[in-house]
Amino acid sequence: SGSYCTGNIIESNHVYENCQQQDDAFGIDLYSVGNNNRVLRNTVHDQYNTLLDPDNHNVPVPEGAISMCGTGGIRFDGNNTGMSLNVTGNQAYNNLVYNELQAFQIIHINNTQIFNNTILYTKTDAPTDTFLRVGVFIATNPYVATNTDNTSFINNIVSSKGFLVWKTSGSTNCHINYNVY
Repeated sequence: SGSYCTGNIIESNHVYENCQQQDDAFGIDLYSVGNNNRVLRNTVHDQYNTLLDPDNHNVPVPEGAISMCGTGGIRFDGNNTGMSLNVTGNQAYNNLVYNELQAFQIIHINNTQIFNNTILYTKTDAPTDTFLRVGVFIATNPYVATNTDNTSFINNIVSSKGFLVWKTSGSTNCHINYNVY
């Protein structure tokens, strides 16, 4: 993982109402991280809904994107440079995430563990046919040749108005077990 941040602990924060000027961002957003980063005992909720932009902030479409991407609670994002980050020890546990378009997003990163979290009431004001309205999104970008491998989503409580867990075809060796829906 070289120059990427390693060994960080993000703990006991109350994160809300962020992302008001930027799309494709999350309340806790670990982008291009290295090994052994932990996100624990945080409360994350109500990031700004850039898909609808209800307060007319005129949030711009991200560079290189063809449309708005949306926001969410906690994200582990390996980046979109054409390779997945093969890192270890990244974990999120004992977090409460609610009122988000996506509670968790795991994308372009390998060996991530999400366990013992509570996910409640993902937002329902996104269009009902969108993949963005989901409790947990384990994915790869179809425009970038990468995978998301060896993600563990275990022992979580998920109550969502949309999809509970969405895993795309580029996500392999995922362990989705012992969750309550």
